[in-house]
Amino acid sequence: LVSEVLNGLMSRQDRDVACRFPIGQIPGGSGNGFVKAILDDCGCVCSPLEAALNIVSGRVGQVDCMHIRQNDKVGLAGASV
Repeated sequence: LVSEVLNGLMSRQDRDVACRFPIGQIPGGSGNGFVKAILDDCGCVCSPLEAALNIVSGRVGQVDCMHIRQNDKVGLAGASV
């Protein structure tokens, strides 16, 4: 899941560097709302082929992220445009 990857990157000591590294998601199965929103934003069809082509071509999009702190737990939430 993308949220797990984002949380992993944000928990690193070098998170400022790690979060600059682009990640890609290929839709498969159900629950593809996040990747569909990203692909729709760049004018692409939500398909595994379109997603893979965008990843290998280096096409990037922006995602809003925020830290969520509850007592001693810190998490990250991402939202697409």
